[in-house]
Formats: sequence, structure tokens, C-alpha cells
Amino acid sequence: MKNKCSQCGICCSLFYVNLDEDEYYSGKYITQFNKYGLIDSFDKASSCGANILKRKTNGECIYFKRNTCSIHTTRPKVCREFFCTSKLKKFKNMQEMIDKKRQNLNESYFVYILRTSANTLYIGQTNNLKNRLKEHQSKSGKSAKYVRYFDSISLVYFETYQTRKEAMRREIELKKWPKNKKEALISNSSLIN
Repeated sequence: MKNKCSQCGICCSLFYVNLDEDEYYSGKYITQFNKYGLIDSFDKASSCGANILKRKTNGECIYFKRNTCSIHTTRPKVCREFFCTSKLKKFKNMQEMIDKKRQNLNESYFVYILRTSANTLYIGQTNNLKNRLKEHQSKSGKSAKYVRYFDSISLVYFETYQTRKEAMRREIELKKWPKNKKEALISNSSLIN
């Protein structure tokens, strides 16, 4: 199996990203202590963690946006070296942590947007996205009545949340948005299109 990043984002929330010296001084990346400027000595910078990519309050890398890496093609070397499919022993513990997190994701909640054959948008939330999509596509009694009236639907966007309450809040928020704002959200996501 060839090493390829699936951009699942799990490593973006589990691991800190240490920039090498060239990356740190390049100014391309936002670090934990970016607002204080660069430290002259890279040894000092790395010993105090000043070379670590900034993280959001939820623990994810600041470049992980809309369920994808916004700097995937220009990500730091350490990110480009690691793959979930790697056979290198040095990544074994990391892979085990990712597998555990993946299992926990099965207990996640999703807010999703579907595009209908008439180019309208449907927003919903679920704890099992794969099954919910099958229900919608089969137009069974479990599918939303709204989507049954269209020839086809396609998933164009989704977000992941830890609790149903968070997912429901976001679903309500998105439903209040005008269509052009929803379209902007979808088009800014490189996840699905």
C-alpha cells in the first residue's frame, strides 16, 4: 500500500507539530507564541515550544479547517513524513492513538449538507452519517420527507461534533443562514465537491 494522507484530520488534533529551523524562520506558519515574534536562537525556540504550530482552543491545529487541512500541499515536513499507513516503527504509537481516536469518532455527531437535483440544500444532523445518507438515498420512511421529492441528492459538506447538543446548535445556526452564505461554506471546503 502506497503512503497517502487521507486528510482525516485525526493527527491534526492529536499531535503537536514542531517546525524545523527553516520552517520556523520562514514566517509561513503561525506558531504558539507568534504574537511575541521569533526567538533568535532556534535551540531556545524549540526548547520552550515556540516552534510548535498554533492550536485552536479545541486542540486542533490552527490550519485544520472545515474538516480538512488548509495547508495540505505546503504543510510542514514532519506532517509530510507521517502517514497512517506507514510501516515505520517510529510511527507505531502514533498509529495506535489514531486508531483509538477513529473508534471514538464512531460515537461522534455530524451536521451535514445535501444538495438536491434541483440545486436546493438540505441540512441535517446524525450520529451515523453513512447510514443516514443511505436512508435519504433510499427514500425510505426514515429519510427526511423533503429529500424524497428529488431525483437525487449528494453530500456536499459535513462537520463533526462530540455531542448531539453541539451538532443540533450548529444545525439550527446553518438553517438560519441565507443560501449564499451556505454556498460559501460549501465552496470553501475542499472536503467534498
